[in-house]
Amino acid sequence: MPEREVYQSESQAESSADQKEKDFERFEETIKNSDALFVLAHGSPPEEKLQPEARFRTMAAVEASKLNPNLRVIFVGGHLDDSRLKSTSKQMQEYFRSLAGGKATLPEFLDASNNTMGNLEEIAKFLERHKDLERVSLMSSETHLSRANELLKKLDLNFEEVPSEPFVSSRSPKHAELIANFESSPNHMTQRGINRLMLLYGKLDPDYNLVRAFRTIKRDIKSKL
Repeated sequence: MPEREVYQSESQAESSADQKEKDFERFEETIKNSDALFVLAHGSPPEEKLQPEARFRTMAAVEASKLNPNLRVIFVGGHLDDSRLKSTSKQMQEYFRSLAGGKATLPEFLDASNNTMGNLEEIAKFLERHKDLERVSLMSSETHLSRANELLKKLDLNFEEVPSEPFVSSRSPKHAELIANFESSPNHMTQRGINRLMLLYGKLDPDYNLVRAFRTIKRDIKSKL
């Protein structure tokens, strides 16, 4: 490769790394000033193991808990009608425990819903019962937060939105490599496309009735296999 191209490539890498560190520092303050962090689950249960995106969000939640020992971490979503199976939020809670190694308070989980609208509604009900939680943050992937933001407006909820990526990629070279590989994968591109479609769909069906019905049928089929 020509010397100039090498120089440009290295400069771009340094610029990207600097930006990630700045992003982390910005959201670091948000976490330090939060009473609770709600982490949206990812995946359509039942799953034999957590999908990469769910693992990244859990890693990010662990890093957030290190910044604020008093932070209440609550995973939300992945409802299952069959109580014998673990919801996604329950799986993420257990993964958190394995990563934290007992160094952080075991997080809670809410799993009465399996779609973003239902998750946010459940968080709102939880906060009605816990008035002491005044400063609340919401964590998910950057692309998912863009969709969640529209739903927050509809529900008139005011949460600090915190993307998971800066907390994973800027804290560990290994995690950064995992994120980079995932973001260049077909799975990630598919997920971004789905989020764009869901933004449009949310305007047509604000209550997500079709999504609820589809996921119920999908879970029934999986549980019978």
